[in-house]
Amino acid sequence: HAFVRMGLREGPLVPPGRRTALLSPSAMSGEPATRCSVLRAALPSATWCALCLLGCCVLLPYNVLLTTQAFFDQHAFVGMKFPFASMLVYSSCLCVSQVMLAYRGQALSLRWRTCASFAGSIASCVGLAASAVAGVMWPSHAWLCGLCLLAVAVLAVSNSLLQTAVCGVAGAMGREESGAVMVGLSACGLVSLGLALIVQVGQRAAGGVDEDSGTAGAELATILFAICIAFYALSHVVYGWLSKYAPAASAIIQELEASREAQRCSALLAASPGGSSPGTGALLRTVLPQALNVCGVFVVTMSVFPGVLTNWEPGPDSAFAGSRQLYATLLVGAFQVFDVLSRFAAGFAARRMRPEWLCWFVWARAGLVPLFILGQRRPDACALWGSDIGRFVLSGALAFTNGLGASMAMMFGPEKAPTERREAAGMVMSAVMVLGIFLGSLLAFATQVGAAQPAAQDSSAAAATLAATLVF
Repeated sequence: HAFVRMGLREGPLVPPGRRTALLSPSAMSGEPATRCSVLRAALPSATWCALCLLGCCVLLPYNVLLTTQAFFDQHAFVGMKFPFASMLVYSSCLCVSQVMLAYRGQALSLRWRTCASFAGSIASCVGLAASAVAGVMWPSHAWLCGLCLLAVAVLAVSNSLLQTAVCGVAGAMGREESGAVMVGLSACGLVSLGLALIVQVGQRAAGGVDEDSGTAGAELATILFAICIAFYALSHVVYGWLSKYAPAASAIIQELEASREAQRCSALLAASPGGSSPGTGALLRTVLPQALNVCGVFVVTMSVFPGVLTNWEPGPDSAFAGSRQLYATLLVGAFQVFDVLSRFAAGFAARRMRPEWLCWFVWARAGLVPLFILGQRRPDACALWGSDIGRFVLSGALAFTNGLGASMAMMFGPEKAPTERREAAGMVMSAVMVLGIFLGSLLAFATQVGAAQPAAQDSSAAAATLAATLVF
């Protein structure tokens, strides 16, 4: 018998721990499985692919921002610590909005959340593209940096709306669907890297523009954010199909919306303490072990990525000497590639690891932090953090352990909740995940205490950027 390992199910919800499976037609009819039927059974379902694409849609502009960090830092906002400021603004706004949605998000319909998210994300992409162009025309202006950070803040809130919606639906469906969303959240980094490399190859073929110039960086950022806008339009169509025509997903979405409407009519949400949905505190305690795991994963990762990594200078013997912008792009790209690969491997690892063992794997990753800091401060001390090969190995190791640990935690967490509360459990796990991103971004500032600053650093501009960051 051939089973679909990542397929649809007949009912809207399944008991925790039950594996999602669907017999192939040949197996159901009693006929021997053919090679084609086995191949169809091994492929992901359309619902799995749709959830993966929506997960990719959540973080694609964020990953484009990561990919273009070197341009903003070296040309548009010189000396303003833009990589650290933008990540702090993004993670803080994302954290606050996610926590609010964890308590009040179930009162908002899935349709409202997705439509508001698509509109806000498109507006932020337009703002970031405009900031890239204006940054070349009026470089190192604090007011322009503040407007760019405002676009980052809008992007963070929009992403939280879509992420809670997608994670909630996937958590209600099962482990494989949660894994699909996590794969999409990571695959968008690979998409942004591939698009960036294609654009940069086109710029080199066209000639006439220095690859490391501000004009080339502005062109790259503008094209990538324009692609993000088109991708959001496609994702809106995909979500419409998922909510109306996908057999399993549409049934779950309709059931969740009907339950939400029943709660609204009976005033259960308004009568609960603090205005939150019933049992939010108890639900948090239920998923707390895995929530701490996913939080710990991103505390470690965000404390050194991308801020410390993008401050690695190519050595005198490096193949990228004199091309720091390309060097930073490839290091971020290596992280994204291994992050995607690890999330595909998470399903295999989750079937062979007990949930209570995951914490040891998560906290052992803290040993990578000092290696990344030494790569910035003492690159000549050891080839592991000073050479090109060693640095790419470190970036890959951080990425692979990041995706593996986060995906397994997001798979294990909702399974601990009652069946009818798994949507809320997915939203709570999502909120704690971005809390880890926020805390890691705060620690990233601490890693720069006493570090050598670029020669072009302007203290007043850096102070203005930090002030704008704290305002946001």
